[in-house]
Amino acid sequence: MENRPISTCGDLTDEDFIEITKVSTFLVGVEYDDGKASIAMCFRKFGYLTPEIDSVLLNLYADDNEYTKRQALFSLAKLGYKDITALVKKSWLIDDEWHKIGRLIILDEYLKDKTRLINYLKNAEKYGGADLTELVQQLKKKNNY
Repeated sequence: MENRPISTCGDLTDEDFIEITKVSTFLVGVEYDDGKASIAMCFRKFGYLTPEIDSVLLNLYADDNEYTKRQALFSLAKLGYKDITALVKKSWLIDDEWHKIGRLIILDEYLKDKTRLINYLKNAEKYGGADLTELVQQLKKKNNY
C-alpha cells in the first residue's frame, strides 16, 4: 500500500474520502482536471476495491482528460479490477503516447501478463514517440525479449 494519509488536508477515513470523491466525477471543466487526476492517484493508497471505489474510478476513467483517465486506470489495475484487461485493450486505441506508456507499465507491473506485453510491445514499436520507444527497449531488456 502507498503512503498514508490519503490527503494532506486532514486525516480522512477511507469512507470520508470515498464520499468526497463521488462528487468529483460530476465536475466539468479544465480547472478540475488536476484535482480529478489526483483523486484517481490517491486510490492507489487503498489496499482493496469496493463497488463504490470501482464506480468512482470507472467514472474518472470515462473522463475526457487523458491524464485523469490514465491515473484511474492505474488505480483500477493496482486494486485488482476484474475487467482490467478489457480496459487496457480499450485504452490502447487512445492515440496518445503517454496513454500507451501507461498500458505497458500496467501489463508489466500490475498484470504481469507477458503474452499481452509482448504483443503490445510489438505494436508500440510501430507507434513511435521517443518516450514510448525508450520504454519499449527497457521492457524488452527487463523481460529478456
